[in-house]
Amino acid sequence: DVLSAALGKRTIVGKTRSQATVRKLSESANISRRSEERALVSPAELLRFPLDKVLVLPEGQYPIKADHIRYYADRHFEEIDKARQGHSLPYPPAAAPVSNRPKKITLEHSEPAAPAAISMGDKEFETAVQTYTGALQGYAEAARAQPKKTRSGRRQRSSGLAGTSTA
Repeated sequence: DVLSAALGKRTIVGKTRSQATVRKLSESANISRRSEERALVSPAELLRFPLDKVLVLPEGQYPIKADHIRYYADRHFEEIDKARQGHSLPYPPAAAPVSNRPKKITLEHSEPAAPAAISMGDKEFETAVQTYTGALQGYAEAARAQPKKTRSGRRQRSSGLAGTSTA
C-alpha cells in the first residue's frame, strides 16, 4: 500500500450507456460519464509486477516504468561480467602515467618574511597611518563637494557657478 500511494493516482472517465428495451429509438438512449480516481498501480498489481520491469521514482518527476537490465545477460555489459569471473577489467593499465609537469619548488627560507607594517619602526608606522588618514579625509571632502544627484539622475547645479551643471 505504501508503494502504491507513493506512485500516485490517476483519473479515469467512465461511460455508461443505457437504452430502454421497449423503445429502441435513439432518443431513448442515455449516456452518462463519471470521473473516478484510481491508484496508478494497485497493491495487487505490484505483487504481480514482472521481474523484468522496474519502477523508478525520481524526486519531483513522474514515476518511470523501465526494463530491468541484467548485466550478465546484456551484451553491452559482457566485459563487466568477464571481470567478475577473474578476467582483467576493461580499464587502462593500473600503472600511473608519467607526468611532464615540473616538480614542486621548495623555498630555501625557513621563516616567512614579516609583513611591511610589522617591520616598520614606531615613528614610520605613525607617519604611514597619518598619511593614509589624510588621504581618506581628502576623498571624503571631495565626495561632499560634488553636487548631489536629483531623481532624474542628473547632478544639481553647484551654488558657486550659476548657469553651469555637470550632467
